[in-house]
Amino acid sequence: MICLQRIRYIRTFCSSKAISSHYDIVIVGGGLVGSAMACAIGKNSSLSSKKILLLDSLKIVQPKVREEDWYSNRVSAIAPSSVELFENLNIWKQISVKAQPVSSLYIEDGCSESRITFKQSKSSSPVAYIVENWRIVNALHQCLRESLNINWKQETSFCELSLPENLDESVVLKLDNGEVVESSLLIAADGANSKVREISGLKYTNEDYGQSCIVGSLEISPSQVFFVIF
Repeated sequence: MICLQRIRYIRTFCSSKAISSHYDIVIVGGGLVGSAMACAIGKNSSLSSKKILLLDSLKIVQPKVREEDWYSNRVSAIAPSSVELFENLNIWKQISVKAQPVSSLYIEDGCSESRITFKQSKSSSPVAYIVENWRIVNALHQCLRESLNINWKQETSFCELSLPENLDESVVLKLDNGEVVESSLLIAADGANSKVREISGLKYTNEDYGQSCIVGSLEISPSQVFFVIF
């Protein structure tokens, strides 16, 4: 009941404001997921006429030029389906410059005998690629800049949210710059501490594993076997 009352209050408050702009799709969160979603929609021929707003709370700063042998320890394991997405966006060539193919992936739980193993199929395609996050982000940001139907607002978030009572109504957001926008579809990609989820009253499960980790970069002999041990 508290969540419903809160949503109703926000809906009334927002609806009293003058609408500045209408978008077909608003994406909250400009990280890896939000940026990839915006690019995928923007490049889709069936959705090319749709107006898209991407709200990114951060100011985008180009990474410093690094030495050839420097690697960031913030990496992601990219599955073949994600590679296909990046290929469709014409950014995989840029990302794959320093991508490390993985032929075998072993995931173990250090507190039990549980184990998951992934190995190359007969097609000899890698089960994944290990890629530095900043390379993916840079490629996605370049894609965003080239997409004419995407309005990418940096250093911008929302402070109020009005949820529709039925599918015929629009979502209304008041941005922290004072602008009020409405949209037919709202996509929440604002991370683990999602403000959209909080205001919407969506239930979720959260568990503290009570673990810590040390992150570092090691130079090892060439190998395409990847181990993940929890």
